[in-house]
This record gives sequence, structure tokens and C-alpha cells, in this order.
Amino acid sequence: MQLIRTLGTPIWNRQELLDTLPDFAVLYEQKFAQATNRQNQAKHYPIATLFMLWFTTKKLQPKHLIISTAIEKIAIEPLIDLFKEASPAISFILTNTTSKSIAQLPNLVAYKKDFAKLNKATWKDLDKKQTLIVFDDHQNGLKRLQLCKKLGFKYLVFPTNYPAARGDYYSLKKVFMHTGFTGTAPSPIGWWEKLKAMISPPKAEIIPPNADDATYLKEVCKVYDEFPPIFRANNTQWGDAWIDFNYPSPLPLLTSVAAPYQQLFKDTAEWYDWACYVELK
Repeated sequence: MQLIRTLGTPIWNRQELLDTLPDFAVLYEQKFAQATNRQNQAKHYPIATLFMLWFTTKKLQPKHLIISTAIEKIAIEPLIDLFKEASPAISFILTNTTSKSIAQLPNLVAYKKDFAKLNKATWKDLDKKQTLIVFDDHQNGLKRLQLCKKLGFKYLVFPTNYPAARGDYYSLKKVFMHTGFTGTAPSPIGWWEKLKAMISPPKAEIIPPNADDATYLKEVCKVYDEFPPIFRANNTQWGDAWIDFNYPSPLPLLTSVAAPYQQLFKDTAEWYDWACYVELK
């Protein structure tokens, strides 16, 4: 089993992440304090994932952000606000949109089509080197990356980057672990299956274990880096022990709560999703 967690030079270092954590905690309280159910919100976008998305956007300062997701309005609105805090001039493009109300959000263009079904003409006037794409659609991650390479996009984020035997799609982490994909695996949160069915009928995708896909990623990726957990819980979101043999992970940023704001991150540590950042050559 491969344990690749980093290729190339990451855009962050651990001290940068620790230094910006208090600022993000304040933003999180502001943007998500009104959520009717904080625990449910954490399942939509865990706080560690939100921190990664905010930090990456703040670091790169892209002009455009493409989000491919079927997430509902209650989760996408505060997420967009968070991106605006990180890069105030950013414009948004949403694909796989299932709600008319999302299309009415300011500074946003929405498409109901799957990202892969939008033709080249859709992106012809977009500065691809100034665009960040967030793939949270739980589709084949390798195919998403290959399409981005073909279209000329460079900067990608996969918020859910599940390890072997977990998750419902062929993630880049599975690629690097050489495990293939044996079909649609159950998600720990039932609402996701309903949303996913709206944009893409369930497919029994079978990918045998192989090293060729990982070789391809090494050839085309300038950077691949898994965002570290802020805290590491004893168990994963699936309820089993979080051990490196099954869940190889970067070292957590924190190991104990030393300030009140850190409790936010500790409370939902089990929802870590191995989010990764990719820069294509």
C-alpha cells in the first residue's frame, strides 16, 4: 500500500496554518453561528475542510472559482461568503446546481449540467490560470483531473479525498494507494445519496487495483498535497479506529486544546476528509 501524501512543494507550511487558525475560527463563528444545526453543517463541510478551502483561496487569490457540487443552499451560501472573505473580488461558477434559489445568489453563474458535460465554449473567456476548481461532486477524481488537464485548468481541490474501502467514488487518494475502486460505497450521511442521484445516477464503477493511474498522476501533477487534520480523533466518521494502516494521514496540526477557539476543531475532528490540493503541470 502506497503512503504518498505529498508531491512537489505545497503552497502552505504548518506554521502558516497554525498562525491563521485563530482568524479562521472567528470567521467560522460569524458565518456559521446562525446555522440551525451546527453538527449537521459540519457533515456538509467539516470545519477542517472549510479551513482548507478558505486558506487555499486566500493564498492563491484566484479571480474565478468553479464549484462542482450538488450541495443544497443552506450549506453553499455560508461557503460562498467564506470564499469572499478570503478573496473579495472572486467570481463564482457553480455546476451540478439543483436549486433555483442558488442561481439567485450574487456574483454567481450557475449551471445545472455536470462539469464534464459543459463544452469548451463555456470556458473560452475564462482565465484558466486564475481559476480554482473545487470538485465536491463525488465523481471519478482521476477523470475530473484528466479533463482539467485537457481543458488547461491548473488549480484543483478535492474536499472529499477518501482512502481505500471508504467513500463513494474513485478518489486521488485511492489512486495513490493503488487500491482501485470496487463500486459505490455507503456514505456515513444518507442525504448525500439523494443529492447525488439528482445529478448523476448511481454507477457500479469497478476499477481494479493498479499502479498505472498513480504513475499518471505523478507525471501530470506539479503539486499534490493532503491538508493535515487539525486534530486527530480516536475514531473516523465511520466509527472505526483511525489508524494509519487503514487511514494514512498527515500529522495533525494540534494534539490538545490550548485555547478556547480550538475546541471548535476538536469537536468535529472525526469528520476529516483528507482534502487535497492539486496543481497541474
